[in-house]
Amino acid sequence: MASTNQPTIVICHQSLESTRGGVRNGAEVREILEQANQKAGRRKVIACLSGHHHTDYVKTIQSIPYIQINSMAYKAVGMKNPRKRFGKHIEHTSPLIKYVAPYLDPLYTVLTIDPKKKTLHIEGAETSYISPSPFEMKLTSKDTKPRITECTLAIK
Repeated sequence: MASTNQPTIVICHQSLESTRGGVRNGAEVREILEQANQKAGRRKVIACLSGHHHTDYVKTIQSIPYIQINSMAYKAVGMKNPRKRFGKHIEHTSPLIKYVAPYLDPLYTVLTIDPKKKTLHIEGAETSYISPSPFEMKLTSKDTKPRITECTLAIK
């Protein structure tokens, strides 16, 4: 961060904003990013992207958006909720598949930075689950939808 004055996007697997399953020293890293913004006198750190939680949300802390990009393939349903969905060959070669709710189609997004409009845009995407879904399994929560929400953030 100290070696550049350019706008910066941090991309990592583990979440920096979360204490559940995130980076152990996430608070220290966030402090470094916040200090970089203060020292620059502007929002030098445009956003932090991660995907470890396999969910879809944006959480802003000290003017820095922490964007969680949903999983490409599945939502974990836990070791207590195994479900057989496929034939013996697939279950044998992919033994952990019974602990996830797989998506019918892969999710992905395209991130576009427009320096003229001063925006960062994340394309939306949505699919469905291969049955049984977390909803059918009564494991619903606000972050179980198989989608990436479209959003545009200002990068001033």
